Amino acid sequence: MNRLRIIALTCTILVTLAVSLGASADSKLDITNWKEILPDAVYTKMVDDSVKNLNSYTASASQFNQNGRKIQSEATNLIVYAEIANRGGRTSAIELRDQAVALLEAAKAKKGEEAQRIMKGVVSLVKKTANGSPGGGTGEYDIAKVTTMKIIMDVSLKEIDKNLTAYKRLTAASFPAKAEEVKYAMYKVAAMSVATTAHLPTADFPPGKTAKDWLASAEDMRKHSLAAAAAATAKKPAEFKKAVNDLSASCSKCHDDFRVQKD
Repeated sequence: MNRLRIIALTCTILVTLAVSLGASADSKLDITNWKEILPDAVYTKMVDDSVKNLNSYTASASQFNQNGRKIQSEATNLIVYAEIANRGGRTSAIELRDQAVALLEAAKAKKGEEAQRIMKGVVSLVKKTANGSPGGGTGEYDIAKVTTMKIIMDVSLKEIDKNLTAYKRLTAASFPAKAEEVKYAMYKVAAMSVATTAHLPTADFPPGKTAKDWLASAEDMRKHSLAAAAAATAKKPAEFKKAVNDLSASCSKCHDDFRVQKD
């Protein structure tokens, strides 16, 4: 009997350790400018937009069934936004991150009722933290453990990628009307560059490429998108055009260097 208890206790410890390791901080994310990636006002706006979309996508069983990949995308966005905010010192984002992880898993498992239940908690949490409540949860998170590059690239960033050509063609006269749109688009790209950093491959690099090249590409993506966001905020079309051209070039180079057929 004592031997069985010891075995059971050992199994419990191993399971607990495995869960803990799964949620541990990602050592690859040695980024220093967390607060610049998503300033507080930008973070709040982008979270609100994601929650609004998710409420729509999970409003009914039919909406949930039609928008499975979009739900995964917005849940992924929330995970990334919240972890960036957390690492920038906004610990109230931790519980939102954990709720978004649960929502992503519900979407993957096609559990519509569970997703609706989680969304109610997300809405309540966003309202609570907006009013200054601290939120719950603990620690940093390895976002590569639960997010996928396929959803990030094929859904989260797809529309922005399509719009890059149009953004590059904005004139001094047309730029002011689009400045807010492109500002948030560029901050979103900067946020997703963090996920790109987290998804550093461990093997199977293309010939001549290394982990250092992957991380440099993610840093270029982050640097140029933040420069574009700053130019859009300041309504400086010439500076924006240069930054978005640099971003487009860095994205194309990264895709040429590292694009693969599977996640």
